[in-house]
Amino acid sequence: LRDRPTLPIPDAEWGVIEKSARQRLALGVALDVEHPMEALRTQFAEWVVPETTADGKPIGGKPTQLDQVKDTGTGSLLAIGLVDRWDVATYAQGTRVNFTIEDQHGSLDGVVWNDDYRRFLATNDVPHVGSVIAMSGRVRTRVIELETEDESGEIMTEVIERREITASRMWPVKI
Repeated sequence: LRDRPTLPIPDAEWGVIEKSARQRLALGVALDVEHPMEALRTQFAEWVVPETTADGKPIGGKPTQLDQVKDTGTGSLLAIGLVDRWDVATYAQGTRVNFTIEDQHGSLDGVVWNDDYRRFLATNDVPHVGSVIAMSGRVRTRVIELETEDESGEIMTEVIERREITASRMWPVKI
């Protein structure tokens, strides 16, 4: 701008998802007061899985709020969230992705294994931090007990519950 002061500055405004994604990429955090998932909650509530069963019914139901996610055992859960972390790594059988998604209520860590990740990539772009994805999969809860000793020598036990989804299906959510 210093060399070309007459250069017009476009009057452009990003949408809440794009703005949040750009802030996360540039700063590592989004600065908005309102979470993008809250700002667009009506649109996300209306979203349906873009696949159907053999008889034409949509797969899955309504997405579960991330703070309401429970252990599914052998059942499946549908969740939708903003990608907060997306780490691709290789292992002996191929590629896996460790990720975190979040909504305005909470966050959920997860993993996608090679075959499911390849199936997703066959028809979609790689999700990036700040994009919105939906997924179905099994949720597992692990309970971890940490014992620490305080200054007086008393043993303190902290119980941590960690939930993680193993995603078997994923869909980009375009809003």
